[in-house]
Amino acid sequence: MTRSSTLRTVFYLAAVCLIGACAAPQPAVRPKPVVVQSEPQSAEELLAAAGSQSGSAAARTYLRAADLHWQDARPTDAESALGAVDPGLLDLAGKRRYAQLQVLLALAVGDIDRAQTYLHETNFEPGEAALVRAQLCTAAADFACAAEETMRAAVWTAEPEALNPRIWQHLVDASRAGQVSTAGAANETARGWWALLDITAMPDPVLVQQQKFVDWQRTFPNHPASRALPAGLRYLAEPWATPRRIGVLLPLDGPLAAAGQAVRDGLIAAHLANTADVKPQLAFHDTSSAPIGEVYERALAGGAERIIGPLTRANAQALADLVRDVPVIALNRTNATQTASDSLQPSGEAADLIQFSLAIEDEASDVARRLAADGHTRVLAVIAQNAAWAQRAETVLQAFPFEFLPVAPAGDATQMTQAIGDAMLVSASIRRHTLLEQVLGEPVEFGPRARNDLHAVAAFVDSVQAQALAPALRYHFADDLPVYASSQALRGNRNLAALNGFHVTDLPMLIAPDEHGAALAAAYALTPESAASLYALGADAYVIADRYPVMRGTGSRLRGQTGTLSIDGNGLVMREQTWGSIAAGVLRPTPDAPAFKGTGR
Repeated sequence: MTRSSTLRTVFYLAAVCLIGACAAPQPAVRPKPVVVQSEPQSAEELLAAAGSQSGSAAARTYLRAADLHWQDARPTDAESALGAVDPGLLDLAGKRRYAQLQVLLALAVGDIDRAQTYLHETNFEPGEAALVRAQLCTAAADFACAAEETMRAAVWTAEPEALNPRIWQHLVDASRAGQVSTAGAANETARGWWALLDITAMPDPVLVQQQKFVDWQRTFPNHPASRALPAGLRYLAEPWATPRRIGVLLPLDGPLAAAGQAVRDGLIAAHLANTADVKPQLAFHDTSSAPIGEVYERALAGGAERIIGPLTRANAQALADLVRDVPVIALNRTNATQTASDSLQPSGEAADLIQFSLAIEDEASDVARRLAADGHTRVLAVIAQNAAWAQRAETVLQAFPFEFLPVAPAGDATQMTQAIGDAMLVSASIRRHTLLEQVLGEPVEFGPRARNDLHAVAAFVDSVQAQALAPALRYHFADDLPVYASSQALRGNRNLAALNGFHVTDLPMLIAPDEHGAALAAAYALTPESAASLYALGADAYVIADRYPVMRGTGSRLRGQTGTLSIDGNGLVMREQTWGSIAAGVLRPTPDAPAFKGTGR
């Protein structure tokens, strides 16, 4: 040991002795018991403690109680505790957590304005902030925004693939709402997701989709979806059994031959456009040649693994009543919707029955959804008199939470004008004026008035009645009301200028055709008056026959020629058509985002 280290040791021992370590032994002293007050652990204990506190201490305690309630999934209690917090008494960290809880609680009850008010005061981590913005976008029904905010959140997440199912659901919802990407072209992740959505939505058989998915993987090799496909997309990477033979049951002779042949030609066109290496054979059977049961058995004997058809409601119902051996895509609706249990295929029971038709109910739902999206709640519903299809449309409208004023005019312009005048209360105003003049015995200066409590017009009328509706609305001071009409207003109408300002739902193939629809229309020189809808029905039925198990199992949607298609739990194919607006006598596609507000009343 060196001299210096020895001195340090001696100095240390001396210091220890100076503070008493070397003192003489002292008598033992019994220590006093120490009372330790435990900190409040539960939200209830914190609330009780806060009641006896004041100022900043109470504010901090109430905030902790609100936080615990939120973490315990008790938003109502969290809201109550947070309401007792005076944020002005909190420090900066406390104020940020207070704002975060305000945002989260507001989102829980759908209070978007409140969430947005507090969002800028928070200090969320980037990933958490993106997820909160995604929730705000979802609450505002902006699903494209929600998808892309969730993509941003994934960048900051330890396991980004865990958010893939949420991203995909937002994209599916965006597709349903007609929304498109807002991300720039430089955002490769977003471009990959949207490209994947296009693959699944285009009207291609599954094997073609799978070919496109392989190309997608080459383009986006490091994409999060390449590493972990959402459940609804896994069929793209799994073996797929295309039916080897499809039996098609259509009327090819007799009074319905023209309709059957149009559907047949649409099927053939879709078959020729199928670029898959393996394609099913199509075998056509004439339903006018024998009872539908016999035709069905003939198709089975020929090796059909799936059936498309029949076309009429009566034959569809007859086939629905059979114990089916193979899945059937009926081209009409049965008399009663099958139950969810009927749609399944347990051992010994009937195979799937998919009901696909050009039902007016789909158009009525389109009109009702558009009215709701545009904020119209008091609607003048003009329903064609003595038309069964229009009555079915009215039934659909009545299921939506609107206040409808129904009008059922007859065909000619005079009766349409009278019906609109009665509905707008102009006729009543004129009658009151006439009565007043009779009572007074002298002329009274008068200007007729129309009611001002309506927001829009829903029109389910044929082309003749549509021609009469527009001038009737003008005559009775209602031409500022936006008119939403079904496609029947267009059929046979050679003077669209008379319908300027109308908004009409119709087949995408007729308003805004994609490459498949344009090719089909060109091949057969299709127009709205040439049974174009039946060609489109056949083309979509071909794709549904292949893809329906995916559509039912994943809820995926198909952008077809007859509309955006999905299949509900009862096997009904639901269609959402495309909207167009008439201006200067021309029908043009209407962008989905802007609402048809009009001036309203």
